Amino acid sequence: MNKKKLVIFVSIVFVLGICLPSVFGQEGKLKLKDKPITINFVKKPLFDVFMRLIYDYDVAIGFEQSILDSEHDDYNFQTNIPYKEPIIYAPNGTRRIMSGWRPTIDNHLISVNFKDARLEDVLNNVVKQMKNYDWEVNNDVVNIFPIHGRDPKLKKLLDIKIRAFEVSNTGEVGIIQPLIILYLPEFKSFLAENELNSYARKVGSWFDERPLKFGMKFSNLTFRELLNEITKSKRGGWILKKTKSSNIKEGEIIEIMI
Repeated sequence: MNKKKLVIFVSIVFVLGICLPSVFGQEGKLKLKDKPITINFVKKPLFDVFMRLIYDYDVAIGFEQSILDSEHDDYNFQTNIPYKEPIIYAPNGTRRIMSGWRPTIDNHLISVNFKDARLEDVLNNVVKQMKNYDWEVNNDVVNIFPIHGRDPKLKKLLDIKIRAFEVSNTGEVGIIQPLIILYLPEFKSFLAENELNSYARKVGSWFDERPLKFGMKFSNLTFRELLNEITKSKRGGWILKKTKSSNIKEGEIIEIMI
């Protein structure tokens, strides 16, 4: 190989070395959207639809509720997965896997029928039926957010900067929500500055007893990014909503299900 050809060859290798990681990075971003999904529900609660995506396809979901849906809980879903899937047997010997309590909901029902379809197509269909929302993928977590009736305080909360958050691997999933609400300085300051309240109580999550396999340690990220990172680690999802307490003194309440 003469000197000129060698220079050309080295140049080509150098260019490929720069471009290929970018190409692979783009494929990585598209991977979740392209995940093949088979799902069939006719007029079922969103709870069932999201549980299928979370349990069967390991799709992590974060949901920011619109104020237009604040009068109902029809879009709540199970934000944790069971430690060991409980199995029961019917009298006839049929094996059935129980996935926790399911709500009785008669409104805002969802119908989906897809076979080996892209997750993107499934989510587009679901969100269209929810009416007030759009979705995007943030760091491999599906984030569903309002395009109608977005609460400015919730949006502001999701954008605040968090200096650090840490959870040891000696606890259970159920410790995460109290750690955020009771001990995260930026969250507590946000509540005080915006005259809001929040409580370390479970308002829609089960399977809190599942042990944390890994510790969590995050720094220098937004609150949305924190919720997504936690969810990627523990799996399942998160829900953020604002409600009004029946107690006038409590006023508006930020609810976090994670």
